[in-house]
Amino acid sequence: MKTIFFSLSFEYVYKNLFFFSGSAFFRLGEALKGRDDVQIVFLLPASYEESFRPFIEEKFGANRKIELIHYPYAKKRSFFQKLFYFFYAHFIFTGTTFMLTTMGMRPGEPPGGGRIYLMPLKFLIANTFGRLKFMRDKIIPEIFYRSYSKGIFEDAFEKYKPDLVFAPHLFGQFDQALVAEANKRKILTLGMISNWDHFDKYYIPVQTDKLLAQSEQIKDFAMRYQNYRAEQIFLTGYPQFDFLGNADYAVSREEVLDKYDFAPGAKYIYYISGSAYCPDEPDVIEKILRWIKEGKLDPGVKLVIRPYIGGRGADQNFDMKKYNSFRSNPSVVFFEETLDNGQKMADYFNLMRHADIVIAVYSTALIEAGVFDRPLVITNFDGYKKRPFFRSVRRFGLREHFKKIIETGGVRKTENFEELFEALSGYLKNPNLDEEKREVLRKEACFQTDNLASKRVVDAIMKYAGLN
Repeated sequence: MKTIFFSLSFEYVYKNLFFFSGSAFFRLGEALKGRDDVQIVFLLPASYEESFRPFIEEKFGANRKIELIHYPYAKKRSFFQKLFYFFYAHFIFTGTTFMLTTMGMRPGEPPGGGRIYLMPLKFLIANTFGRLKFMRDKIIPEIFYRSYSKGIFEDAFEKYKPDLVFAPHLFGQFDQALVAEANKRKILTLGMISNWDHFDKYYIPVQTDKLLAQSEQIKDFAMRYQNYRAEQIFLTGYPQFDFLGNADYAVSREEVLDKYDFAPGAKYIYYISGSAYCPDEPDVIEKILRWIKEGKLDPGVKLVIRPYIGGRGADQNFDMKKYNSFRSNPSVVFFEETLDNGQKMADYFNLMRHADIVIAVYSTALIEAGVFDRPLVITNFDGYKKRPFFRSVRRFGLREHFKKIIETGGVRKTENFEELFEALSGYLKNPNLDEEKREVLRKEACFQTDNLASKRVVDAIMKYAGLN
């Protein structure tokens, strides 16, 4: 019997591969239906049992088992582990690393990547040890195994003797430790990252034998930053984007307008908030609403505001204060649902699907809206203020994954209110502007948007497990 280990160690993996009909999880179940020559063992951190176990038991076929893994380093690491992480993580030093190291994410907070004065040391590590092949291929994986993996997955491997290990969250240490154990035992490994910004942040200490890359951009980053070769990489597209094309969840523009009490034929701008990342958003929103009121933009235009979700309590409180002054404005509608089920996800994406313009500040929403060929605008300025660069929204332009998106021309980057007005006015008059550039964006950032990415993921699992 063939045995496949399938890690579910992060909520993004659930969103990408599990929750919707037609996802990789459901397709894999269909592919294995009636087969008694294969079993899938889902490996979950013990803390995720309540969140995911009932779903797997209900939705997957009989040829599945669930193993709960107590991973002791999820929250607490020893001094040596912290020191070792600091060392190997900075085997790369990108624009993204620089931003995280020196600037932080939120105004008024220290850098998320550590102390600023250590930046030269991080740069030095990347340009010395990080360039040594034997360090990347041999030394770092071995020390990582001994420090983070040894003994954690031993019982599961001895019990099931897997033929393939699938790790779809390579940025997480649970999946890294799983891969390290499999590599030590010379068991074939297949990996993915669960978010598009994971390969250009920090170095990942283990590599899988085969890698599923969602886009040409991710393939490029895997080769440039993460020690992969082209022949190891298989392009799939984003499996979660299959949800965007799922007819079970899509609705017409007329239904969207009716749901939010918009007039028939009304136009609307979808504003995706950056929360505490972008404290000057009220300036931008106020200006757009003034243009609408003064008739400089179509006077019937509505502004749908999507506050940032998933943030800390402080972020949510910040958003509440930031947007309170707009709640009584007749041109404003808020979409504040948490995306914790398929219907709410559908509502979020159907608003995006039919928006006349999508505005975001360096957000994944730019790729999602690109799938729908919506005109895309970035506000690359701080409202009426002139913040220093290290506290400005402009600093996010240093992140490598955003650089590639901007280079396609499929996103209109505006540097001031004049450019913002020109972009909004132009797109409202002619939504086909820049459509050829958005096509370039889709090819670079999405690979294919044919609703078959989940199938390609399952095909790869079946192939590398020897089940074709």
